[in-house]
Amino acid sequence: DGFRYYNGPADDRAILELRQRECRSGQCDVETTPDMHAAWSGNWGSGVCFVDQASADGPIRGYAFVTEERKADSATLIVQEWSADSPESLRRLLSLFGSMRDQYSSATIILPGDLPLNRI
Repeated sequence: DGFRYYNGPADDRAILELRQRECRSGQCDVETTPDMHAAWSGNWGSGVCFVDQASADGPIRGYAFVTEERKADSATLIVQEWSADSPESLRRLLSLFGSMRDQYSSATIILPGDLPLNRI
């Protein structure tokens, strides 16, 4: 379905392009430099990063870095960082998290306050 694990430096250029598309569309106001991406991805050792890419030579449409919190009676998927180039790509990420319902009792993700969830 297009999702796979982050492939380290081989994915960095495509992720930077994704972040620039997101910035140009007005979803954020800060461009991501290669150095800033390296700083962020340097913290990804404690979790898993999923990448949404339909074909090996196509663009990355979204990604999410996630960790988990386990307690005696529950497990929570925590989305630490995410990016999506369109509402459809965000919907695909949310569907990915929903597909993990057999592993997690809940999920947390921080979304922009003005994101119209009813339109996704």
